Amino acid sequence: MNKSSQGLASLALFRELYEAKTNVYEVIKHFVLSICKRHNLYQFSEFQVGEKLNSDYGFDIPIAVVKTSIKRIKGIERNQGKFILPKNINIDGNNNKLKSIGNTHEVIFNRLVEFIQIKTDEKLDEKEKQELINGFTEFLLEDSTSSKYASYIGAFVLECSQELSLFKQMQRIKEGVILYSGLRFNTNLNELGQWKKPILVFLDTEILFHAQGLNGKMFTKQFNDFYDFVKEINSIKKLVKLCYFPETKREVEHYFATASLIVREGSAKGPMKPAMAEIVNGCENKADVLIKESSFFERLKGLGIYEDDYENYYNVDHQKFNIASTALLTELQKKSDNPKLERAVETLNKISIRRGEKNPVIFDNSGYVLLTGNRMTLNIAWDEEMRPNHTVPLATNLTFITSRFWFKLNKGFTSSAPSSFSVINNAQILLSSRLNDSVSKTYQMLKNQHKAGTLSDDQVISAIVKLRTETRKPEDILVDEVNDILDTIKESDISKYVSEKEQLEIDIRTRDSNINFLEEKSSQLQNENLGMKAKFESSLKSVSAEKRKLLKEKEERLKILNSIKVAADIAVEDWTQRADNLMISGLVIYILVLIGAVVYFGWDIMEPVTYLMGAIGVVGLAIYLIKTGRNFNVFKTRDKYLGVKFEDEYKKRDFNLKSLEDLKSEIDQLKNELE
Repeated sequence: MNKSSQGLASLALFRELYEAKTNVYEVIKHFVLSICKRHNLYQFSEFQVGEKLNSDYGFDIPIAVVKTSIKRIKGIERNQGKFILPKNINIDGNNNKLKSIGNTHEVIFNRLVEFIQIKTDEKLDEKEKQELINGFTEFLLEDSTSSKYASYIGAFVLECSQELSLFKQMQRIKEGVILYSGLRFNTNLNELGQWKKPILVFLDTEILFHAQGLNGKMFTKQFNDFYDFVKEINSIKKLVKLCYFPETKREVEHYFATASLIVREGSAKGPMKPAMAEIVNGCENKADVLIKESSFFERLKGLGIYEDDYENYYNVDHQKFNIASTALLTELQKKSDNPKLERAVETLNKISIRRGEKNPVIFDNSGYVLLTGNRMTLNIAWDEEMRPNHTVPLATNLTFITSRFWFKLNKGFTSSAPSSFSVINNAQILLSSRLNDSVSKTYQMLKNQHKAGTLSDDQVISAIVKLRTETRKPEDILVDEVNDILDTIKESDISKYVSEKEQLEIDIRTRDSNINFLEEKSSQLQNENLGMKAKFESSLKSVSAEKRKLLKEKEERLKILNSIKVAADIAVEDWTQRADNLMISGLVIYILVLIGAVVYFGWDIMEPVTYLMGAIGVVGLAIYLIKTGRNFNVFKTRDKYLGVKFEDEYKKRDFNLKSLEDLKSEIDQLKNELE
């Protein structure tokens, strides 16, 4: 049995024994006895057993828990720091069970390799197979994976949900992980059933969106599972407080400001994230978005989630808890070039300062933690550089914190277990994340190629329309669509999105050219061959369907072009208003200065001056007209400059008025053909 298989088998066995014994100390005692049998140990210390638990099963369990479990062995004695087993003890080892479970996992691994070789049409070598197995193990242990095979792993788990035996085994491993991780961050299992320590949980932007249902039903359910435990703990004594940083509030406000801009312009320039789509849905103007924003923060208050008002982060006394050093940033930047890395470190630094002297290895004692759905922030928080002596990470996700509360409250695996424990849900979240990341990358490629001039406006607009249909919430990731989703994720260029529209138009033109011929042929054969007529009608329906599809795409493109034109027109109107105001203000100032001069110097002095100024204006205009040979019309001149300004604004936005008019004509023509 390889190391990965053995580690997962141990977790599955842990879950199986827990189900039979329903007491964690009893489960660990069972593993201790197995170690004694395997290594012929009759005298040992808790440290020896702890080391064997790690080497044999991959369990890194607190020594205090190991020691308490050993004491539960019936008849055990202690002499000079050593535990001594009774001579007549009957030890039932786990080796056969472990081997049986391990064999099942080997079957799963082999199926996974076969699945990916079929999907990629490539044979994996031994190194690639091991990388795949490591990624699969990482997914089961941590709900996600950075493996290049991540999307395929998620797809494989979804397909395995159709095979009950494989699904159950993967679910048992996951539940074993939940139990084991609960042990790692707890030393006193006698306190199971209640939460005793205060903790302040800072919610990041995505978690606030989960709480409001903006990211879909699955994330909302995960937040509600967590929040139910918070309410249960606080029903006895308010120990868990929820809040968010002022920076998080500003990020949310910026999100709503972007939503207002989208509503104002009539359409987003690119694919929208689920939260943004949910916000703009049903909004007709900026006021509607502002109402939603106000309701958002009011609902947070209703949930007991408030903005944190602590400001003493930069006190001199707190500098020793500052982790945001140049050296750390340099080290982290070697692993990631994400532009938001520094902001993530600053947020984690605040958690470190709030923890102060605490370096907790037990989650209950952490006091402060950031709850986030951001993968980069989580990767930084769990980095070895950030966790000296394996302390509790400064940030965690919903699955981790929910499982800690679940374990501490001693809930057990019932039908109402948190949804974040489900391997199927985690696979859907993984695929949704990868798919949406792929869509974002493709959109960025579109913008770059359009900027470089290799793609026309029409091609970009058509591709964006197609891209908008590709994004998915986790609950929308279905087994039947796995192949399509994988195809979208692995699409290496944008030709798919550009060529489909062009091919559709070619198909329409080709079919249109054949319609007259089909009509004549149908008329000739109407009385001779009803089957041919039916075939013709079917072709007509097909053509109509294709035309309707093309019409829908063109209308989407028209909507985008109109939104660009509206934005440009608004900019010109603003400029015109400013120019008019400037001219009127200048004229008013001129008149006021002239009146002031008359009052100050007297009419006798100013009368010739006013005549002279008037004469200069008339003569100057006359010279201009004689020299240019033009008639001066203030309104025509104003219209001319307005026209130039419109052209500048359109050019700035890559907008072509003729393209808009042509598109309207094409739409009208298609509508007439479909009537």
